[in-house]
Parts: sequence; C-alpha cells; structure tokens
Amino acid sequence: VLPHDSVELKELVEELNIFQIELEMQNEELRRTQQELERSRRHLGDLFSHAPVGFLVLNPEGQILELNGLAGRHFGLPEQMVTRRTLHSFIDPDSFNSYTEAFREVTCREGQIVEVEVRLRVSGMKQFWAHLRMDMIKDYGQEQKIILCSVRNIEREKTAEQVLLNAKAELMRQVELRTSELEASERRYRLLLNHANDAILVTELDSGLVIEANEQASRLLHIPIGGLPGVRLDSFFA
Repeated sequence: VLPHDSVELKELVEELNIFQIELEMQNEELRRTQQELERSRRHLGDLFSHAPVGFLVLNPEGQILELNGLAGRHFGLPEQMVTRRTLHSFIDPDSFNSYTEAFREVTCREGQIVEVEVRLRVSGMKQFWAHLRMDMIKDYGQEQKIILCSVRNIEREKTAEQVLLNAKAELMRQVELRTSELEASERRYRLLLNHANDAILVTELDSGLVIEANEQASRLLHIPIGGLPGVRLDSFFA
C-alpha cells in the first residue's frame, strides 16, 4: 500500500500529464488555425493585388496607404511615389470640389458608398478621368477605419461622350442655321407673292386645289383671300 503522500504525488503527475497532452493538442489546433489564417491572408492579398479593378486603401485623412497592381498601372508611378500621399493631391482643380464633397460624405457616414467622377492629374503630362467608388470600413486587423476606394479609368468613355456632345452641338447649330435660312427664304417668298402685279394662285399638282393666293388674285376673282385655299382651280373656268 502506497503512503498517502505517494498517492497524491502519483495523481498529480497523472493530472500534469493529461494537462500537457491537452496543452499540446490546443497548441496544435492553434498552429493549424494560424496556418489557415495565413493562407487566407495570402489569398486575399493575391485577390487584392491582381483584381481586375484598381483599388486604393485610404485612411480617414485621405492618405493612400496601399494600392493594387491595376491602380499602380493607372497612376503609372512607382508605388513609393503614390503611397503616403493624399488622394487629394492627385485631383485636378476642376474636379476638386466634387471630390472633397464626396470624400466628406463618405467619412461622415460609415457604410455609405459614394461614387464620383474626377479628373486625376498624375503628373504634368499624364492625366485621366476616373470613376471613384468609396466605402469606409473597419480594418479588423488594426482596429481602425479605412476607406476602400476603387478606381476605374473612364477616359475613353469621357472622350466618346465629348465627341457626342460636340456632334450634337454642331447638329443643333446646323439646324438653327438651316431654320434661319428657311425663314428668310419664306419672308422673301411672301414679299414677292404679296407685291406682285399679277394674280398668282399656287395649286397642288395632283388635285388642282389652291393652296396659296395673293391679294391680286383675290381682287381679280372677287373672293376674300382666306376663301381661296381649298378651291379647285378648274372651278374658276366656265
């Protein structure tokens, strides 16, 4: 029979062994979880980097923290020349008010998706129209808020839109010019018709109905000028 102290020691050793086994199992589970999280992080990083849409990650002050591959190609600058600068610094002055209003809206209302079209001035020579879609979200890894901003180059759409606007403006100009010419021609025609010395009746070729007459014809036929349109021409001849 083991002494009482020996029994307690044996039980303690057994408990320690069980605790160690459980601890090793927990450590193994933790390592698997960390590996899965790391794989997931790399996967999400690859999706972000190679997404078919340009993405910028901004802080609430508008500073660019990160950008993916397509956004880098849009800017055409090394990543270190884009990150840590504010997106505000790339906005063309003509688009600045639109952008600042959109940025103020997205930072004041979390969860609000805000879209705006702006002209980005990347350098002195390179600039392009972009469609920005901004959404403020929580960065759970850092416990802070960030703004995810998609960037779509719409330079071609804007160019095509301007071509259509120019074509429409030219068409309207041509219509106004042609209308003015027709109105001037109509006035000249009326002037000649009403001041001619001869009686003039204008008829339809097929029906022979009078469609227009001058004052001389009214006086000659003793019919008010308003009563001549619609009368057949052959009714004047007995």
